[in-house]
Amino acid sequence: MHDEATVLGVLLAWHGLERPVLIGHSDGASIAGIEAARDAYETGDLRARLARHHDDVDAAFRGWNDVWLSPAFRTWDITSYLRAIACPMLLVQCPDDPYGTLAQLDAIESGVRGPVERLVLPGDSHSPQVDHPDQVVDAITNFVTAALSTNPSRTGTR
Repeated sequence: MHDEATVLGVLLAWHGLERPVLIGHSDGASIAGIEAARDAYETGDLRARLARHHDDVDAAFRGWNDVWLSPAFRTWDITSYLRAIACPMLLVQCPDDPYGTLAQLDAIESGVRGPVERLVLPGDSHSPQVDHPDQVVDAITNFVTAALSTNPSRTGTR
């Protein structure tokens, strides 16, 4: 993830994007949820469900799950990087997401320097953009519209 963050910075600079709006999903996950995912993959229907979306489902799943569950990864923590984030953020999550907790939103909100908005949607979805598309699209639209209206110079950047 550190490498990807570096690549993102280079990519944005190469395109001359000084104030982009970035939308991301996941990888802030709890170990318990990841263990449950491993069990569902090995004994349930998770492998079959993921196979519809991945050409090499085993590599995709193991590349994610095995890393997060490795003993060396148990101490990995990037919260120290939060203070460097000063841009507005919209955090979207369901309270019973099996791979994340609302405590992660608390940590982000208390760690970053910029303003934070939250959208907590009902249920146990890990993909609120799929299960609550209208609410997520509306929240993103309102968030971006507000960001552009409070800082008109954003509209002049590429």
